[in-house]
Amino acid sequence: MKTIVIPVDHSVAAENAIKYGTAFSAATENERIILLLSLYVPIYVQCIPSVDYVQVSDKIMTEDRTILEAELQLTAQRLRTKVKTGVIVETITSEEPLARALNQLSNEQQPDLIIAGVCCETDEDDSFVESQVIHIAKTSTVPVLIVPSNVPYQPIERALVPCDFSTVSSVNLLKNLRHTYLWLHPKLLVLNVAPGDKHMQDAHEDMLEDILSKYQYDIYYSSNKNILKGILQFQEQNEVQMIIALPGKHSFFYSLTHKSISEAIALNANLPVLILK
Repeated sequence: MKTIVIPVDHSVAAENAIKYGTAFSAATENERIILLLSLYVPIYVQCIPSVDYVQVSDKIMTEDRTILEAELQLTAQRLRTKVKTGVIVETITSEEPLARALNQLSNEQQPDLIIAGVCCETDEDDSFVESQVIHIAKTSTVPVLIVPSNVPYQPIERALVPCDFSTVSSVNLLKNLRHTYLWLHPKLLVLNVAPGDKHMQDAHEDMLEDILSKYQYDIYYSSNKNILKGILQFQEQNEVQMIIALPGKHSFFYSLTHKSISEAIALNANLPVLILK
């Protein structure tokens, strides 16, 4: 792994994402961490008066921008004292909305991973990054690791991979794990989340053996009609350090609605979720 990008907003969630990313970087021999700050101001913020009926002036926005940029540099300075020797810490600011800024950065810098922090129920402050995290996860061309604010880094020894074995297309999505093996190689707990207790066909099992040849893995089945609850229930009953969501329309993540994805992130407050691409 060469480059990790962490979008920041100076929230508790973003601070923990940086801590997690620092430890993850050391474990994966990462070479560079980029802290990204979006300075985008929606047009309605510029035009509509505040609750005090005061128009937000260019001067106020410039002052706020200066403060945010200074805080970003301080965060980067602190991070440079904590990363392993040789790891480069860079900062980038963008005038674009966060998801678009991340996609532009991905095209220009070719990062391997985006780490985005999300809040837990006990957090008192809000996170702008969290409000955008579902959009980021769905539009990013780079794998996204979503980290709850109360989750410290721990070595990824076992990872849960929900999958639907009912179609060849679904099984083929597991090929994306081959790229991840270069920087992440836990034992995989592959869970068939298709309702109705559908077991894998022999042909699919042969495909799976070929696709996951580099990994240690076990196959499990969930007959829970509620896919999300089946995944979270399995997670609670088995010791894993990460959930890996496969890409594409056959992935359980992309079959969920915006509301149920939010629910999944809220309920899954003790594990990071890696969304592959």
